[in-house]
Formats: sequence, structure tokens, C-alpha cells
Amino acid sequence: MIILANLPYLSKEIYSSVPADVKKYEPKSALYSPEAGLSHYHKLLKQIDIISKNYELKHIICIFEISPEQKQPIAKLIKIIFPYAKITFAKDLARKWRVCKIKI
Repeated sequence: MIILANLPYLSKEIYSSVPADVKKYEPKSALYSPEAGLSHYHKLLKQIDIISKNYELKHIICIFEISPEQKQPIAKLIKIIFPYAKITFAKDLARKWRVCKIKI
């Protein structure tokens, strides 16, 4: 199973500094996530855990976008839910950590 996600991930602090033109065209619900921007990903990871156990899935790959400062916190969260997951990160064109890939 492959899961691709681009969930809301901006923390309260980062959302408050988003340019007005972004806020004008993007609803807050598409950008902001509580818990330092990790609430939606926390819910997603818990749902993946439940699904993987209920359907006895052996191979799951999940790829999603993060904010660069979330690299360490998201890795910690993933390891709590999936202790044996292989986690890799990739940088965007601006050389900022932007993509998280998990193999479960």
C-alpha cells in the first residue's frame, strides 16, 4: 500500500507569518494544524497503524510533505507509533527538508 499525503502542517507561529495573499486564497483548514503542525499527521499515522493491523498489511509506504523544522519531531512521532519504520527525508529545491518517506 502506498499513501501520499499533503495534509495541513503549519504550526500556529508559522501560520501567523504566512503572507496575506496566501491566507486570502487558501483556507486556514488547508494550512494550519494544531500540536506544532503535527496534529493531522498524528491522526494519519494512528489510522495507518489501525488499518495495517486490521488488514494484516506487511508493506506500507507513506510519503508526505512537512515543514523543515518538523524533521526531528515527526521522526520522533513516527518512531513512537512505528518503532521499526524506516524513515527517510528529502530536501526541496531550496535545500530545505520538505519530504518524509516512511516504510512500515
